[in-house]
Amino acid sequence: MAWPGLYVFVAAWAIFAWALSPVIQAGIMSVAGDQPMLAMSLGISGLYGGSAVGAALGGYLVVNYGPAAIPLPGTVWLAVAVVCAIVKPASTRESVAVGG
Repeated sequence: MAWPGLYVFVAAWAIFAWALSPVIQAGIMSVAGDQPMLAMSLGISGLYGGSAVGAALGGYLVVNYGPAAIPLPGTVWLAVAVVCAIVKPASTRESVAVGG
């Protein structure tokens, strides 16, 4: 039997994970210019493509090196994601500053 706190943790995680999607979509649409639907499709393609690459890499690591090999590459990818979220191209900074 699972711990009761685990259910609460997973429920909170799910709520916040699904709540993030509209924020990301709104951000994409705000900088998309005159082709917001194209930008949205690229955003969703990136999401599913990233899931596929992560699953393939994780499967490869587990089969060849065991589950203990997962944390290091996962941490590296997390660090890359944080850097990408913090560092914005100069053109994005200027358009956000001018736009509001």
